[in-house]
Amino acid sequence: MTAKSSDTSLYLAKINGKQIHELVSKYLTDSNDDFSVTDKYELPIASGMKIVIKDEENKFSLKDIIVNEKKLDEEKEYSILLTETTMSILKKINPECAIEQLNDTTLSSAWVAAMANGQQPSAPEDYIEVEK
Repeated sequence: MTAKSSDTSLYLAKINGKQIHELVSKYLTDSNDDFSVTDKYELPIASGMKIVIKDEENKFSLKDIIVNEKKLDEEKEYSILLTETTMSILKKINPECAIEQLNDTTLSSAWVAAMANGQQPSAPEDYIEVEK
């Protein structure tokens, strides 16, 4: 479950904190046998969000999700950016969820556009923490 291609399509969804927690937990469960640093690009992203993952003998589990230095509010609605992989997982666990494909926007084109505007996209290590 890696972003093998930087040309993966991007999607936008509005879901509550409880659904984000479920999505990340399901992603980790589905990819536990082969989770690696490159998989971090597949995790859902929301502005100001940090995902803390626990690594116990290469078994990964979700420890916490922090948004703007505060614990994720399970009732609050968040807009999150998804890759094809996380979008498909979200559709499985929440089939009624409205997901919008960002037309003509891929992971690589989003990075290029951000850098053209003088912005440096965050590295996964900036918003994903893996604890041993």
